[in-house]
Amino acid sequence: MTAPDAASARAARAAGLLGADLVAWILDSDEPAARFVARTRILHEPEDSPDAAADRQASIATRIVHELVATLPGWATDAFDRRDSVRYLPNALRVLHDLGVRTGDFPGVDAALESLIAHRDRHGRLVSVRPADSARAVPAPALCESHSAIEVALRFGLRDDARVERALEQMLIDMRRSDFGRAWCCEARAGRLRLFSSRDCEMCPHATVLALRALAALPASERPALAEDAARSLLAAWRRRAEARPSGFGHGYQFVTVRWPHLWYDALGVIEAVAPFSDVWSARAGDPASRQAVVELAAALIDANTDSSGRVVPVRVTPGFRDLSIGRKGEPSPLASALVRAALEPLMELADEIAAAEVVESKAPARESASERDRFACAVLAHRPAYPSASVIARQLQRQHIGTPWIQATPETLVADTVAIPVLEPRGPYIAATDRLGIRALDQTVEALYDRRSLVLFRCMRGVLHVVRSDALPVVAAATGRAVRHHSARFLGSRGVSARHYEIVAGQVLDALAEGSLSVRAIRERLRPHVDLSAVLAHMCNEGLALRDLPEDGPFGHRTRYVRFDHALPGVRLDALDEDAAARDLVRAYVRAYAPVTEADVAWWTGLGPRRAAQALHDLGDELVLVSVEGFDQPAFVHLADADELESAAIAARPAVALLPAGDALLASRRQRSLFVPDAVRRFVFDARGRSAPAILVDGTVRGVWDLAVDGALLLHAASALSKAERRAVEARAEALTLAFGANGAPSWTSDAPEVRDAPLHVLAHPLST
Repeated sequence: MTAPDAASARAARAAGLLGADLVAWILDSDEPAARFVARTRILHEPEDSPDAAADRQASIATRIVHELVATLPGWATDAFDRRDSVRYLPNALRVLHDLGVRTGDFPGVDAALESLIAHRDRHGRLVSVRPADSARAVPAPALCESHSAIEVALRFGLRDDARVERALEQMLIDMRRSDFGRAWCCEARAGRLRLFSSRDCEMCPHATVLALRALAALPASERPALAEDAARSLLAAWRRRAEARPSGFGHGYQFVTVRWPHLWYDALGVIEAVAPFSDVWSARAGDPASRQAVVELAAALIDANTDSSGRVVPVRVTPGFRDLSIGRKGEPSPLASALVRAALEPLMELADEIAAAEVVESKAPARESASERDRFACAVLAHRPAYPSASVIARQLQRQHIGTPWIQATPETLVADTVAIPVLEPRGPYIAATDRLGIRALDQTVEALYDRRSLVLFRCMRGVLHVVRSDALPVVAAATGRAVRHHSARFLGSRGVSARHYEIVAGQVLDALAEGSLSVRAIRERLRPHVDLSAVLAHMCNEGLALRDLPEDGPFGHRTRYVRFDHALPGVRLDALDEDAAARDLVRAYVRAYAPVTEADVAWWTGLGPRRAAQALHDLGDELVLVSVEGFDQPAFVHLADADELESAAIAARPAVALLPAGDALLASRRQRSLFVPDAVRRFVFDARGRSAPAILVDGTVRGVWDLAVDGALLLHAASALSKAERRAVEARAEALTLAFGANGAPSWTSDAPEVRDAPLHVLAHPLST
């Protein structure tokens, strides 16, 4: 489809959703809940009008409503469940409210509402009490917990209850400054914050959405002005989606495609949160940036969820809701269409702009993909069955941005999703980014490393040089720095550099670097030291005194230049965290990026060793859950925030091909090599130290090796047979890299490849041309 055709189709979908025909279709449907939403929230009929009242009564008489009421979870007696689940009491009540249930309809609902507002902390927040047999004490309040309870209480008309009033007051007190503006964090100020930011907190988008939806339930005259600041913060997170993931929440496929019933942070939730605050985005009072963000969000929501007629077609559903149209994939849903159209109702003045908007993110296949959610996890996960290795591989490909062209990403988001990119040879990180994100990522990676300094080269896990995000440096430095510095100090000694000599030369180097970036050769010419200057500079980088800069001979070069760390990254302190806290945060990031992983994987990848890895896993406590995986010889850990991804992960389009550089993050992610590399291929891929050669990955399995030779030739070797479609996909990927890196000639296949188990590094990095 050409660009004009795509724009025309998108405009037609938007016009269908925003036009009058959709409402007529909903009212003609046989779904009373959909008709009730359309009458009351789109046509603004009173709930007690004859037609609306009839639809409401028909809806609450359905079997699904009675089943939901009969199985309402407890707030203080049941095991505390996940906050994105319908088994979480505020979510269950919110679904029932959408279906037309009101106070007085069911005694069970009234009792559940009372339990929801009866339990408070000493500040008045509405919080659940942990079960008496919980292994832990009551956790610090998660603000989304209180906010969701407040929203539900207001929806059901409990505004005049003094407990709800007090919780509302405390909700505004809990508002804090973040890098995106005023918003809410995961935890209350008195709680233990696990996040790091240059401001008071890192915004939790989900808690902020819940708070704004609660405030939107108030009459317009009673809404505090601070709410508009929070709405702007949510829109700022969308505008900066390519560079930041506040509290781990991303804005890719799972953000724009709604999972029904609608319970979590996504594009629909943001629209529901910001649309009522028209002063933020209207032409009359709003600022252009916020207005444009609202238009883009609405267009993305429509583009990802509707058919050619503008009717919402669920692509992701929760099991157990087939009685409702929102629970059936692939069929136009009157209820989903009514809920989305109701959310867009306040934005009608933007209808033409929404219909004409250009959506950057392309629509993904209609299947579930990897989540970018970050729940505050203090739940007890129910038992889950053994997962097939195919699900693990699919989740890893999605997390690694392999075969996910619909997810807009930058080198910074790639590194955030993989924790760090190993650097086995100079071109490695550029190949990794370009192969996954496209040709533009090559220049973007150079800019991120040496202009913006959002990425840096730093030696950390297992003593390996990695590309890491600069905002993650305090974590990796505190967690791994002691071991790295110990080895580089020993290397100094082996080169005859005493501690006193190092101190003197390091001081001289810092004085020289005060004038700007210098190469080793330039520093040597200035200082003429009588010690091994390269060893000194390496140790200075490990200590956070110097930073590797753009090499004299270009980004792929070996003649590295250096800058003073405090000049390049003045806001970064490597001593900001203690070792134990940093180890815990590093393990959390690793588990989230590569789960399911075993305890042995954690100890090896982080370089913490078995004892410190076990302690970090213990400290994470009920954030993690143990699962079994087919082919794993021991249980594996998954972060609770990501547990459902293993059920929904799938390779969206086959063949999904990647040309991985030497030492790629995916193949270095775990000790269990067989997950991605068959036994028959392993001898061509891994050396004795676990480092990998450049590998051809097809649908998550290594099928051969490749080589971008020093002379510019790109060579391919298939260690196992490839189908015609797979071979064409590999060649297309190779041609794209040839274009990006200026290789000579077309890619070519070779029939021979060496075994690399005992090969030196230069052979490992160039197995087909050495």
